[in-house]
Amino acid sequence: MMDRALSSLFKVIEDEAGANAAFAARLEASLSRFAEDHVQKRRAEDRVGDFHPLIEYRKSPLADFLVRLDGFSQVELRLIIERHHLDPSGALKARASKKALTDFILTASKARAERDARLFEY
Repeated sequence: MMDRALSSLFKVIEDEAGANAAFAARLEASLSRFAEDHVQKRRAEDRVGDFHPLIEYRKSPLADFLVRLDGFSQVELRLIIERHHLDPSGALKARASKKALTDFILTASKARAERDARLFEY
């Protein structure tokens, strides 16, 4: 049933794009922006790889950790924050600078490391 509904929907869109040049142009622009965003996100995911800020904070000196963070772009830093749930309250602004993102990751990693250390004190 869902296949038929989607097929009908895409048929309507295809027919409208064929009949209306302005609609076709807007649809093409929208899809190309989506594709560009998708490619940019994939590149960021590949570059970030398995970087985990808490593990990196614990195993390396602070200077090395900061150098590693500085190597990432804003998109990559946002991906790290999103992937590791460092901003559950949404306190970061949408247009935060690279330095603000780096400081945020550093602060969150330090807080989690201190919290984890207290959890295992007996």
